[in-house]
Amino acid sequence: MHVTLLGLLMVAALYGWLGVPFRGSLSVVAWATAAFGLAYLAMGFAFAAATGNLRLGTSVAAFYCAPAFAFAGVTFPTEAMPVVGQAWSSLLPVTHYLRILVQQGMRGAPADTSWHAFMVLAAFAVAPWPLLMWRMARLLRDPHAWGRT
Repeated sequence: MHVTLLGLLMVAALYGWLGVPFRGSLSVVAWATAAFGLAYLAMGFAFAAATGNLRLGTSVAAFYCAPAFAFAGVTFPTEAMPVVGQAWSSLLPVTHYLRILVQQGMRGAPADTSWHAFMVLAAFAVAPWPLLMWRMARLLRDPHAWGRT
């Protein structure tokens, strides 16, 4: 919830306070901001659950997220990247969120243009939860995963 509110505040600051012209659907950007926050919450939980160790999960998440802006396709087009760069780009929720911001905020594209990127964000936010809940249930039953006493 706080992530979404902060994201919406940043969007409001960008297009309201800083006066950047907005040409698209504000509701699409608001929903995409909520999905973006939920997607990264799910990814963080996935790293912690997969490793069974918050410290290691945080390190893996840092490795995953640190090069995000280099591979998001905003400063350098994704299509011109090598195949590995394109694959990495598609595995980052920020790529899809920034695509929506560019389509809606700068280009004024019709709302349905952003549908694919929004569905990918929604998949990042929703798809991991059944597996994560199963993994967390296993970790909670394993005394070795409880930490040191």
